[in-house]
Amino acid sequence: IKKSKTMGCFVYQVTIEEGICVRSSPPTLSDDSARTPIIFERNDLVSVDLIRPSRFANSTIGPYLRCTDDSGWIFENQDGAEVAKRIPVEIGLWTFYVDHRGTTLRCHPFPGKRRYVGSFAALKPMQLIYCDRRVVSPHHQVASYRVQGTDGWVSEKDEDGTIILLAEDKVKVPPEGELFVYEVLGEDIKPCKEPSSVGDTGIQLPVVFKAGDVVVCDMVRKSPCNHFSVQHLRLSDGLGWLHEQTNNSQGRLRQLLIEKGKWTLKVNSPAGIALCRHPMDRADVMTSVTLQPGEHVTCDMRVRPSPGPATFYHVAGKEGWVFDRNDSCVMMELIPESEQVSAIEKGWSIGFVRGLALAFQWSPAIADSSTGILSFQNDSNICIHIFYSTRSVKVENDQTQSWRRDCSDDELRDIMQNPCRYTNGLSGSPNQADQEKNQRNKLIELTEEEDHISEKKTAIMKSLQTIDGVRADAMAKMEQKVEARVKELEKIQRVKEEAERLKKERDEQR
Repeated sequence: IKKSKTMGCFVYQVTIEEGICVRSSPPTLSDDSARTPIIFERNDLVSVDLIRPSRFANSTIGPYLRCTDDSGWIFENQDGAEVAKRIPVEIGLWTFYVDHRGTTLRCHPFPGKRRYVGSFAALKPMQLIYCDRRVVSPHHQVASYRVQGTDGWVSEKDEDGTIILLAEDKVKVPPEGELFVYEVLGEDIKPCKEPSSVGDTGIQLPVVFKAGDVVVCDMVRKSPCNHFSVQHLRLSDGLGWLHEQTNNSQGRLRQLLIEKGKWTLKVNSPAGIALCRHPMDRADVMTSVTLQPGEHVTCDMRVRPSPGPATFYHVAGKEGWVFDRNDSCVMMELIPESEQVSAIEKGWSIGFVRGLALAFQWSPAIADSSTGILSFQNDSNICIHIFYSTRSVKVENDQTQSWRRDCSDDELRDIMQNPCRYTNGLSGSPNQADQEKNQRNKLIELTEEEDHISEKKTAIMKSLQTIDGVRADAMAKMEQKVEARVKELEKIQRVKEEAERLKKERDEQR
């Protein structure tokens, strides 16, 4: 079997009217005992990872197609007639956010009904995913994407037309460690359990944000329909979504400037101060965590709503806010000596450089924190030394070296992808004999590399799966937040209804 021609990611469309029954093994396709209960209907798309020609030269059945999900085999031709047609599969890298309902990976592209079984089968609401294959159903005209690191597929929309995948430009998230802060203007706003396409038609929760209230959001979702000027803001505490019309010049929300830095505050209030889920002084947003009198707390963000004398600080390492003033009372005292505003980082982060090295297969990475250097080597014995704090790069081999200073992110990426382009003749100009020798040596190197490609790919996929796992865990925690907030609100609503019932009974008795 030639790997380059028969193994890979292929997709076939079932063309026969009665569909295709999956068989347990290719040699017995004509044997009814090899049939499985799985049947692909006409126009279904089937994901295939192996194409195996028939062993018999004049066979009218085949080639045999192994289903990627290991459910069995189908075939392309039966008795000389086509029963499954191969359709183009596009290779690339696509980035999406799963819409707010979440979804489950499928074993086959749209309208795949068999659910994918694996570590990342369930895609959480608003989870970021990367895809490496794309196929469009010729019958349904719906695109499906294979999620990178899996054999599972996800479609851009469901059979009823519900959008599943949001393009990356439809979702805005703050940089890591930051948040979006908005102030409510004149009109009262009720959060919705889910974002709706038009207006406040979603299920509204029994909470009201009034003019002057300040809320914290961790995501902005634009409408997937371009003709709707609508965006939804996801509250960071899991309470729900706020709806905003972007074509309204007045608007209901105004984004506030959030300042990053490092501040230390001391609790002055004799009763202590409770952390709040949002930067406002309201009982229904307070948490159960209370800072004690005299306690020192470090904060990493602050915001000043207007009007009002209070400044709100985000407590570092916690999901909570505190404020320094309540009317004329000083709740917390800022200690000036420990005020440290973070400067803009001029160099590259170590994580950014190591990520590029991993992507372009440089190894190993040696960090020297005293000099700010990261060193790598590739399979062609070219060494690269990256001075990440000053954005300088040194490329060298056994004969010579080359320097580049004040490099941009794109320049560093290009240097690591094509190091010889930046070496100023580092490779020299070999004569014909040397060229032949180099080519033959390169052939030996490529032969050796072929044995290690699978291991390298496995290592990269393992590291990416770890990142995907962390991202999925974060989305799962948000789901837990939402459930906790809903239960809390339901309890408050029951208490309120019971109080109203008792009041009504007392009034009737009078």
